[in-house]
Amino acid sequence: MTEQGKILDMLAEGKINAEEAERLLEALRTHESTHSQSPNAGPGPSDEESGSHDEPDGAVRLGPGPGVKLGIGAYVSPDVRVPAGSVVGTGAYVNAEVVIESAVTIGDGAFVGKGARLSSDCEIAAGVNIGEGAVIGKEAKVGTGVVVGAGVTIPDGTTIGMGANIGDNAKVGVDVEIGMGAFIGEGAEVTPGSQVPTGGHVPAGAIW
Repeated sequence: MTEQGKILDMLAEGKINAEEAERLLEALRTHESTHSQSPNAGPGPSDEESGSHDEPDGAVRLGPGPGVKLGIGAYVSPDVRVPAGSVVGTGAYVNAEVVIESAVTIGDGAFVGKGARLSSDCEIAAGVNIGEGAVIGKEAKVGTGVVVGAGVTIPDGTTIGMGANIGDNAKVGVDVEIGMGAFIGEGAEVTPGSQVPTGGHVPAGAIW
């Protein structure tokens, strides 16, 4: 594993925070640059060995004007349009066929699965995992470390507490509150106006 990969793994595992990761990666880049420019240095390591590499084709870079800010180690699939003003955090990954309706902030280490939709003004915190084909509604707030399973639709304006886990194909009604660390099993249904409390547990297939 490259040095950059080790740092990103540490970030994903919560051993370091985003600021520490940025600092370590910057130090790594500085070291590699110094080594490659030294007239007495021997043949440098390959890109793979050093952890440095070209951006993947189609990755979004910070451009002129409002631009898009792509964090260190982040990746956006070539077919995904990221609106101006968006921020894709350190180590975040946006898969193919994702639709982003307006400028959005995708937190450090977040993962957005194939074909997911991020609606206008939604908030995706650090470490969030959004499954294939999931939909995050307008102005919805998805807290740190939340898992949104494949095929789940989060209605407009919904707030999901930090560390909550929503299983594949679960149904979440409008005006629902999902507390920190709550668990909603695969195929379960949370009816409109309901509240799943902090640490609450809705079994797979159950109706809440």
